[in-house]
Amino acid sequence: MNIDHIEAFMYVVHFNSFHKAAEAMFLSQPTVSARIKTLEGELDSELFERQGRGIILTEKGKAFIPFAEQIIRTFQQGKKQLKAGSDLEEITIGANIITSQYFIPFALLSGKRTIQI
Repeated sequence: MNIDHIEAFMYVVHFNSFHKAAEAMFLSQPTVSARIKTLEGELDSELFERQGRGIILTEKGKAFIPFAEQIIRTFQQGKKQLKAGSDLEEITIGANIITSQYFIPFALLSGKRTIQI
């Protein structure tokens, strides 16, 4: 089981839409659908009933929500705990390939801090 699949499930539950969940996660809709299908296969249960363009959460899907929330919460607490012991600051920057290869290293190095890329 992959945490990304569980997060995709919770986004779809929250937005009641594969498309809106995909937009919120900055993924394509087929990627979110594939994650849900994989999760359903691993759980051997249908989590959503597809009705044309709409979806309805099944009873098994509703029953899985508290477990999914607990898994995500535990994962986030674990990450937070591990980072608490680290005195390094981490910044995530999203950029296209040209910007990430040429501009960002220059901009970061001008700050006179040691940067690991």
